[in-house]
Amino acid sequence: MTIEKNHTEIWNYLKEIKVGMLTTSSENQELHSRPMFLVQKEYEGVIWLFAHRDAHKIEEVENHPFVNLNFANSTKGNFVSLSGTARVEEGGSQFDSLWSDDVKVWFSESEQPIKDAVLIRVDVNQAEVWDSDKGMLTKALKLTKAKMTGERPKLGENKVLKQ
Repeated sequence: MTIEKNHTEIWNYLKEIKVGMLTTSSENQELHSRPMFLVQKEYEGVIWLFAHRDAHKIEEVENHPFVNLNFANSTKGNFVSLSGTARVEEGGSQFDSLWSDDVKVWFSESEQPIKDAVLIRVDVNQAEVWDSDKGMLTKALKLTKAKMTGERPKLGENKVLKQ
């Protein structure tokens, strides 16, 4: 599969989910996860996230740029894990193109929201998806069968998509 097809497949999952958990690492190697909202309209190997410039995650990204993003659509049984390298970007054309009223609401307590906001750019190195298109009843039946037979249940597909 080509990189472009991988990007399209990943975006087909992400565009429905929109909120994922960004995991960063602190100085003492503790992992911190927090929900982040996707603001982009397409995916080409980079995830863009807005954050307050004085947020703790900004310091963690600057000191330890290796991050992970996890997205889940439990209704459909789709899960996406993105690993990559993050960096903080201030202003610029990407900032301007992604800034919107939907983003501004997250900075409503700020007197100068645009000046208090920065972008976290995550260059994705690896993407992994789990796709279980089975309904809840089918999953329950397969799990029950697995318990009775001792066989591992086949609930969906897992694949690593190269970036």
